[in-house]
Amino acid sequence: AAGYGRAVARILDYHALPEILGVVAGSSIVWVAPRVVQRTALVHKQINYLLKMNLNS
Repeated sequence: AAGYGRAVARILDYHALPEILGVVAGSSIVWVAPRVVQRTALVHKQINYLLKMNLNS
């Protein structure tokens, strides 16, 4: 959704996943740098879980 990039980045920063090296956000875009490229699928699953968890709170 437009305009939620920074909010998503704040959620990711708050949870400080060790697999994420860094997060850069614009108003509608979030760029996530995984610590290890081979674990990108795991990072994707973790992000999906966190976002679903925050929707239900």
